[in-house]
Amino acid sequence: MKKSLLLAGLLLTTTGAFAAESTDAGKWFVGLEVGNTSMDTKASAPSLGIAVSDKMDGGHQALKIGKYLNNNVRVYGAIHQYNEEANVDVS
Repeated sequence: MKKSLLLAGLLLTTTGAFAAESTDAGKWFVGLEVGNTSMDTKASAPSLGIAVSDKMDGGHQALKIGKYLNNNVRVYGAIHQYNEEANVDVS
């Protein structure tokens, strides 16, 4: 995790310098995407005596490299890493 944060910080500082120039056709760009998700779900059927709870915590990181075809269109490749931790409790 520390390596991911270090890499994210490094990419943000280096790509910031290129961001102002990357909107012209034919220019290359590098992007970093980082996200986090937390979801808590509960359901019950008292008449059946069933209760279910589910908690999911996850995140993702992505590195995108591509080229602008014009000011509105770009083509890129991406490498994604998804982290998901799910805990299901049925009683």
